[in-house]
Amino acid sequence: MKYLYHNERIAGVAIPLSALRTTHSCGIGEYADLKELGLWCQKVGLKLIQILPIHDTGLEPTPYAAQSSLALNPVYLRLQAIPGNEKYVNEILGFTKEYNAKTRLAYQQVYLFKQKILRHIFEDNYEALCFDENFRAFLKENSWLDVYASYKVLKERHELQSWKSFPILQDPHAQEIRKFFEQNEKDCLFYAWQQYHCHLQLLEAAQFLDKQGVMLKGDIPILMNEDSADVWAWREFFDLNYRVGAPPDMFSPQGQNWGFPAYRWDALEKDNYSWWRSRIAQANRYFHAFRIDHVLGFFRIWKIPHRELSGLLGFFSPGSYILHEELRELGFDEGRIVWLSEPHIPGGEMRMRFGQDWLRIVKEYLVQVNEEDLYKFALEIKGERDIFEREKNEDVREFLLYWWRQKALIPVANKHFFPAWQRKDVFSYHTLSPEEKHKLESLVEKHRKLSEEIWREQALKLLSFMKENHEMLVCAEDLGDLPSCTPEVLSELGILSLKVERWCRHYKVEGEPYIAVEEYPVLSVATSSVHDSSPLRLWWESELSQEERRKYLEHLGMQSDEIPSKMNPELANKILMHLSKAASKLMIIPFQDLLAMTDLFYGISPQEERINVPGTVSEKNWTYRLPLTLEELMRLEGDFLLKVQKLSQR
Repeated sequence: MKYLYHNERIAGVAIPLSALRTTHSCGIGEYADLKELGLWCQKVGLKLIQILPIHDTGLEPTPYAAQSSLALNPVYLRLQAIPGNEKYVNEILGFTKEYNAKTRLAYQQVYLFKQKILRHIFEDNYEALCFDENFRAFLKENSWLDVYASYKVLKERHELQSWKSFPILQDPHAQEIRKFFEQNEKDCLFYAWQQYHCHLQLLEAAQFLDKQGVMLKGDIPILMNEDSADVWAWREFFDLNYRVGAPPDMFSPQGQNWGFPAYRWDALEKDNYSWWRSRIAQANRYFHAFRIDHVLGFFRIWKIPHRELSGLLGFFSPGSYILHEELRELGFDEGRIVWLSEPHIPGGEMRMRFGQDWLRIVKEYLVQVNEEDLYKFALEIKGERDIFEREKNEDVREFLLYWWRQKALIPVANKHFFPAWQRKDVFSYHTLSPEEKHKLESLVEKHRKLSEEIWREQALKLLSFMKENHEMLVCAEDLGDLPSCTPEVLSELGILSLKVERWCRHYKVEGEPYIAVEEYPVLSVATSSVHDSSPLRLWWESELSQEERRKYLEHLGMQSDEIPSKMNPELANKILMHLSKAASKLMIIPFQDLLAMTDLFYGISPQEERINVPGTVSEKNWTYRLPLTLEELMRLEGDFLLKVQKLSQR
């Protein structure tokens, strides 16, 4: 689709594949449903469909917990389209009828049912499959299937436990994996056969969309689940001593620890980034565009020692770190450096809070500092996890966790330190003199500036290869605490940034006014919300004060004495039509926000439209489903249809 690179401004819709409904899909959106959605997009003039990651996540409903960087999720297969399904049609129809009626996605039940039916079909047709030339050619062209299928078989045989619990092949060589595949060929072929049909069904949908003039935009997560075929087989590319997350912010005061291992970029570079290149090549099979998840991680990643639970004690990597010698030159002696980099608990704090139990706490967790009434953690306590796992008394546990986090300087490597994100709030920092604080902050600022250049160079190197050897449009998810070089780097590489209107504001100007959408960069994606934020209705009704609503209406150019506290179709239409004026090359609207332009679904609580709440564990995360089938959507006419068509004509 060459017109991707023309000056045309394109409008599209974002929706998780899992959220789609048709009369044919079995309890979840399926690859084939993309064709139905494409027909509706063509009808209303939308030219792009953006979906979330569709990799195999096993029983995990979150699309960002992939068990493989290349394997597609068989939960999205249309069973009725797989040869040999005829014996199971009634069972499939019965399950479909029951689970299509559910308002939320029952992911695990759907996944397990489909695996059961797929196993039956495979067993029934195994002999013929062995002589299927097309399938054999697929196996030969996709050598990664050896790793993926062997990993899946081992997990199945060991009650879905992590590879760390495998009694064999915990740290395998490529030859050992290939030998396992050959010795367990039938079991391994079952998982390879599923990937074959995933490929066929997704490719058919992508080619159909292409013919309709509708682009498909995929999502490539930056990180890999530790319990995945990739980390199991290509251990050299991952640093299991660290986890990755995000520093504290207004939404997550303790930061975020996503639990994914950090990369060894040096090892990836020595291999010419072949692992990453294979991911891009796989996406190029199906997508016209792709979203780089958490693009900031290609500049610098927030690394957290693996024994920590929160994101508080992390640090940016790579970076320019404070040297021990620099601290000494500024007058911080050895004792002062230890005071800032290791937590110290006053004995009086424990006695006042726990009485005689303070002696037990000291005995089990602490050591006394010289003869002072001051205590440090014992050497065997290496992180928050050690405290959490050992201490059963919740009050004591929270006390110890609080003090463990009292570090103004985070030791990064031998004689290197990172300034703790929350350093100005910790006990040791408060004891510094004004002169000491000034010296320390000057040093912090010096290394921040040096880090900016390091981040810029790394991003240019890593993001450059992600644009090679394909024609996909590359889009970045650049939300969060941005390095100042981010806009420049993305622009230089021709990568689209992300502009979420509610967060596009002049934060350094009094009143934090909204940035005019006409001023957004052409190389950007404009949107009203994202899958990790509240949708439009929920944002308006639950997150804004009346004063904030007034400011936003002024941003829209609307003056009103009566400011609605509830969203209504007219207001939703004005918001999205205003956004359609953005200079951005792409405007992609979440489906829930499009539906806000009709009152047909206002009886559904806005809370039910949310896809995910970051940093939380909830039964509702990742279970959103459209409130109507795509067949019903095609039949919607009148005002809603006209609004979407007008929105598409940006």
